[in-house]
Amino acid sequence: MANAVNTKKASSQKSSQITKKFKERLQITHLLMDLDGTLVGAKDFPVTIDFLKRTLPEMKRHGTWLDTLRAVRAMHEELQTPSKMFTNNVRATRAFADSMGITFEKADQFLTKTLTTHFPLLERHFFPIPGAEKFLSWAKDYYPLILATNPVWKEDIVKLRIKWANLDPLLFQSMTHSEKMHACKPSAEYYREILEQEGLSPGQCMLIGNDPKKDLPAALVGIPVFILTNSKVMEQLVLKGQTAPAWAGSFLHVESLLLSHHKNGRP
Repeated sequence: MANAVNTKKASSQKSSQITKKFKERLQITHLLMDLDGTLVGAKDFPVTIDFLKRTLPEMKRHGTWLDTLRAVRAMHEELQTPSKMFTNNVRATRAFADSMGITFEKADQFLTKTLTTHFPLLERHFFPIPGAEKFLSWAKDYYPLILATNPVWKEDIVKLRIKWANLDPLLFQSMTHSEKMHACKPSAEYYREILEQEGLSPGQCMLIGNDPKKDLPAALVGIPVFILTNSKVMEQLVLKGQTAPAWAGSFLHVESLLLSHHKNGRP
């Protein structure tokens, strides 16, 4: 974890200094919840193989196997850089169209039909993350919940995966997806865009996720971050350039942290 985003665990003395430094800035009113690995898990290798087996043959109708693989790679590479003008969905579709030599409209129809047909068949590879449902059942009574998933999928696919976590999509007042976002994690622009869309300041939120590489950078734009781990002890994390605190621990730890936040007279 430390190597991925230049983080390290804070010593007890350093932890106290960090907490004091950010204490007055914490006015948490909303929770940003990551999805994959935080609320729903997946058997990564099997789901990837199953998805490719189902979709690549259909993509091949528009070109060779090499063309198809290049198109998938082009879509991935396109989303590595934020855009000020076009949503993630538009950019990925355009990259696919250009790689396959077809029109944008034809590419959009093809990708939509392919995902709608095949993605629901992958359910057996997904499972609820233990403790997530119980935590959200508690948290929803205290905070509005915003789903801050990496926006590479359309809204209907995001909602499908929420249901595979045994959760109701209506738990969330809003969610990020490829048709409304212009950047992906771990870009700072992704986190800034959430704040702009929701009308929130960084200190009003806490991001709860599981991926240090994708989720911890939120602390660089002033959003407090909690990274879920299997540790029995909650730890404070130090991130170079952070402007908000970051912790690591379990769902029980983050609930305890938020309860402490309430007891100290904050929202």
